[in-house]
Amino acid sequence: MFNSAWCICRLCLKSPLAVHFSDKVWVAKLAYLCGIFNLFNELNLCLKGKMTTVFKLADKVAAFKAKLELWGRYVNRGNLDMFQTVAGILGEAEPEHSFSQLVHDHLSLLLKEFEHYFPTTKDP
Repeated sequence: MFNSAWCICRLCLKSPLAVHFSDKVWVAKLAYLCGIFNLFNELNLCLKGKMTTVFKLADKVAAFKAKLELWGRYVNRGNLDMFQTVAGILGEAEPEHSFSQLVHDHLSLLLKEFEHYFPTTKDP
């Protein structure tokens, strides 16, 4: 998959930026962004459902925040399986520490922003 994407971009685009597709880490970062935006889109679609209550919506947001926290812990251990495309690009190799740290930091910032806009509240 990695080689075919690189060949297609080099042949079709002939852009000086196409050289980035030969960099496995750059393509993995791109795949991570695609994966995280896909997850945001899924959450967005769930929140737009008809015949729902604010309680169900709050539960969905809380579940997504819990997933972000869980994924951050997995990434700290070098496990990127929750992002299938990234795992496929990196293959069996252990991801570089800098890449894992970048993903972990991003997930932490996302969780912080979600907590800002959707704070966790305790029921009285």
